[in-house]
Amino acid sequence: MALKDDYLNWFPVSVTSNADSSTIASTNHNTNAGASEKIAWRIHKIEWHCDVNLSGVDGQYFDLVICTRRGLSSIPSLTDMGVIGRYRMYEREGAAGYAFWQQPIVHDYLPPFVMAGANITMYWKGSANDSNWQSKELRARIGYTMISISGDVWQELFQTWNFSN
Repeated sequence: MALKDDYLNWFPVSVTSNADSSTIASTNHNTNAGASEKIAWRIHKIEWHCDVNLSGVDGQYFDLVICTRRGLSSIPSLTDMGVIGRYRMYEREGAAGYAFWQQPIVHDYLPPFVMAGANITMYWKGSANDSNWQSKELRARIGYTMISISGDVWQELFQTWNFSN
């Protein structure tokens, strides 16, 4: 019997920045999808939760990336193979010295895309070593539905996403 979800599932991911927030940090998460399970995810949205204080320095930023490749030594760009989502939070402050952003930051994917990697990794890197960003947990959640896939479909997805199983 073929698996097909009718309702959205939520998969939480997180990463904790390093004591030096200008260095890359990553956390790997097991998805239970992949060829041996014959399951793929249809990703509908990502909700980014960035509960950190702003640095107070105009122009500083941090990057968050969710990717099917693990062990990377630099933050991948949005067009790199395996990137599911990327968010860059820029510090833009006016004369008052404060900037606010609505939480969560939502990225909708219409139509949803298919991903079948057994692992995904969330990455963090700040543009500077800011004390407001040191050793902070950043979170996101992925909204997905599951579908059954054949080995041929998984091979096609592997070529597209370059999974790190």
